[in-house]
Amino acid sequence: MNENMNADMNMAAAAVEIRELHAFFVTWFTGRDENSETVFRANFDARFADGFQLVEPSGRLLGLGDLRGGVLGGHGASPDFRIAIRNVIPRPVSADHILATYEEWQIGATNSTPPDNGRAATVLFRLNDDAPNGLLWCHVHETWLPSNVMAAGPYDF
Repeated sequence: MNENMNADMNMAAAAVEIRELHAFFVTWFTGRDENSETVFRANFDARFADGFQLVEPSGRLLGLGDLRGGVLGGHGASPDFRIAIRNVIPRPVSADHILATYEEWQIGATNSTPPDNGRAATVLFRLNDDAPNGLLWCHVHETWLPSNVMAAGPYDF
């Protein structure tokens, strides 16, 4: 396989990985996934690099342990929760890292204010053959979309 084909595959994998993790968040927070360590390890733990950090839209910095605890404890907390991922743009930044930007739109997020919201996110992935889709989440930075953009939606998902 030539280098360009491999890079194209990694770019496609980044978009798939973003959608798959957020699909897990929906099934977990709605309670449609079994509330078990096995399910959680396979769908959450397997995806994150040691030292992962998340900058929330509020500016608060969370480490992996904080994020894990919050997600694990949120099983079934938002029965009407939905997420739409839009405008994914992955870019290679080195031989083993991919940077991607995307929009994350949420409906019924009982632990977010507002519960129907939109955020712009940037994620740094590291290639790893043992991770789902061959990528580990290393860092995420989220910011709220402007309030007029959030108010207008679209929330048609």
